[in-house]
Amino acid sequence: MVLNAANSTVGQLLLQLCHLLRLRAIAVVSGESDFEKTALWLRALGAAEVLQDQGSLKVGWREGWPAG
Repeated sequence: MVLNAANSTVGQLLLQLCHLLRLRAIAVVSGESDFEKTALWLRALGAAEVLQDQGSLKVGWREGWPAG
């Protein structure tokens, strides 16, 4: 499951629910000033990956998974 705005309250709840249901969750957050801290927090809640959306998620996706 891909969650946009995963650092919101609802996004955090959904990450935990995905973790309980053993679903792979990919968290997407926008323009965080402290991205590393946020990524660690979201991974602790159950995110398998955390991507930073800086206007082009397609570019971020390819950086995370070069195979496309």
